[in-house]
Amino acid sequence: MARERFPASNGCRFTASTDYAKQSFLNDYHRHQVGAKYRDIIYDANAPSPVPGQVSSVATNYRNGTAVEQTVTYKQSKTTEQDLRISVTESLKIGVSVEVSAEIPAVAKVSETTSIEASLSSTQEFTHKETQTWSVDLPLRIPPKSVVEATLVVGTQKYDIDWTATVTLRGNVAIWFNEKVDLNQDGDRHWLWFVPIEQVFRDCRQHQIIDTPGYEVIADGVNAFASGTFSGGQGVSLNVNADQKPLDSRQRRSVDSRTIPIPLAPNGNRVAVSGN
Repeated sequence: MARERFPASNGCRFTASTDYAKQSFLNDYHRHQVGAKYRDIIYDANAPSPVPGQVSSVATNYRNGTAVEQTVTYKQSKTTEQDLRISVTESLKIGVSVEVSAEIPAVAKVSETTSIEASLSSTQEFTHKETQTWSVDLPLRIPPKSVVEATLVVGTQKYDIDWTATVTLRGNVAIWFNEKVDLNQDGDRHWLWFVPIEQVFRDCRQHQIIDTPGYEVIADGVNAFASGTFSGGQGVSLNVNADQKPLDSRQRRSVDSRTIPIPLAPNGNRVAVSGN
């Protein structure tokens, strides 16, 4: 770049952007160093919907052979695995490591887990795994002369969502030329110059010196991008299915069995609240 843009420079001895520490000549100039700031992670709005599924506990049967309704306490639990993954398929190439706490997509925020620690500087996978315990302890009414089969059901979801993360670079690229040059065209010649990174990228693109895919030049810096996929699965909802049937086999032809979903929060409490 230096030789093409400034022939009198006879090329450059070195350049430095995000890590001045590698050059002892720059010990007094770290204030000019390019800094990297993580902005955000954006998930594909057109990603496929989560794939639903469910897992069930063993069934528990309650028989009531009396002529009066009975109330029993249904206790049951089930575990699922929260396995969420952020895979970096296109990493940042900016000379320093960028560690982030990446927000998971809103559709997957069903528990206290809202982010995954990851590095955007290498192509690898970062995982959050946790056992989810779902339990219930609630009353069930058993009508006279009937049997109720209760099952705890955990709804699950699986994900496959593309993402793009943005890191903004601001600061100056240090360029040490082999010969003194007048970069400002004002007669002031130096070996060492500090050039805003956005100007370096503009020059590189304008003069087709190097390819700059994966970068966006903005007014006061440069945006660099990493990309990948969010995947995995977890339990997301809890229900109790109560299947009621008559004890008298002769009634089974005329009385249909019915499934009663009881929406519950992850702590086992009923979601619906009665009024006065």
